[in-house]
Amino acid sequence: MKREEIVEKTTEIFRTVFENENMILSDDMTPDMVDNWASLTHMQMATALQEEFGVKFTIKDQLKLMRVGDIIALLEEKLA
Repeated sequence: MKREEIVEKTTEIFRTVFENENMILSDDMTPDMVDNWASLTHMQMATALQEEFGVKFTIKDQLKLMRVGDIIALLEEKLA
């Protein structure tokens, strides 16, 4: 899957989970930059990503999900 497709799908998930239809993702985006990105919504986001892309995140992977660029890179790796 191409990076553009991953970004597009990830953007839709973020918009749904964080209830912001206008959200535009950037690689450097972190939880501090997103309203409501707390532990519960973080888990909802991770679960939605796993379901959408058909991947599984390990505990070690979960620790990497703290910056949008890292999330996209992890999905690229898992989908390769």
